[in-house]
Amino acid sequence: MTTVPSVQVHTSDPRPGAELIDAVLADLLARGFGLVAEFGVVELSSLPSLPDWSARLDEGGARLTIGADAVFYDGDLGAAVPAGWLAALRRRRLLVLLVCSGVDLARPDRTEQIAGAQRRGQLVGAQVPLQEISAASG
Repeated sequence: MTTVPSVQVHTSDPRPGAELIDAVLADLLARGFGLVAEFGVVELSSLPSLPDWSARLDEGGARLTIGADAVFYDGDLGAAVPAGWLAALRRRRLLVLLVCSGVDLARPDRTEQIAGAQRRGQLVGAQVPLQEISAASG
């Protein structure tokens, strides 16, 4: 799953030539996320696992809540969930969570934008354990 923070916060060293640093991505790196260097299955399934985080999927598989000490994401999966995605998620019991900066996921060229974020070092990721919520556990 790929997400983009709703706000961008940048900081930099005050010296001339210092690069801007995305404070949200820097915080996620400090929380255990890793930089995404490649998009292959092996590389994505080798991202750090965050046992203190959880991805909670509702009974119908339509709503996802991700968080640790606070809610990071709470919403639907969107209209374009790839075929087989939910089955793979349930089988692996780990959600690969990608977070990138400077990407508009509503645009049709989002795949190219995400690849550009990866090349700029603005894509981090981790694996988050899945918990499904049944109607009884609500």
